[in-house]
Amino acid sequence: MPDQLSLREVERKAWQSYLQDGLAEVFLGALLLLAFLAGISGERRFFVYIPMLLMGPALLLAKRLITVPRLGHVKFGQERRARKRKLLVVVAAAVIVTLVLLAVTMRGALPAEWIREHHSLVSFGLGGMIALVFAATAYWKDYPRLYLVGLIIGAAFTLTELFDTPVPLLVAGGIVFLVGLVILIRFVRKFPIPAVAGPTERAKGRP
Repeated sequence: MPDQLSLREVERKAWQSYLQDGLAEVFLGALLLLAFLAGISGERRFFVYIPMLLMGPALLLAKRLITVPRLGHVKFGQERRARKRKLLVVVAAAVIVTLVLLAVTMRGALPAEWIREHHSLVSFGLGGMIALVFAATAYWKDYPRLYLVGLIIGAAFTLTELFDTPVPLLVAGGIVFLVGLVILIRFVRKFPIPAVAGPTERAKGRP
């Protein structure tokens, strides 16, 4: 039992080290900034959606190019993979609920008059759902910073809906992006890429 607990703690520390790069915050901040641009682009917002769709693959590529060379590739245990599956269920449920609400609204099941009358409820509901998704992610991924990031992003979307302006997305995106950038710079300085020994150095190291 003590050995099992120690292995869990080692795995937890390894996982936490992978979250020190700040890349998630950088890309979330960039997404908010792109959402702001989409909000002010009018009919040209389609050109903003393209880089937004590429942010996920770009994050995975950045992890491979920045984080993995410094910390190596780690295969985590069954318990952490189970957490990931639970997280996917929660996020999928939240996305489905959001899509259903959007479909109901667009089909006129909720009249425009009702939406206007309950504008505050809709605005806080949107922000609350976003914050809830981030809270679930933070819990199942052992990622405490996401609690605060989720509150910032949820508040930004609530204020955007309440006051019908994308400016809160700009402010929140700038804050999250800059914080992530500072964390990333510290990570790169703290974990330099290990030097690869050349043929001469390897030959000297032979017995």
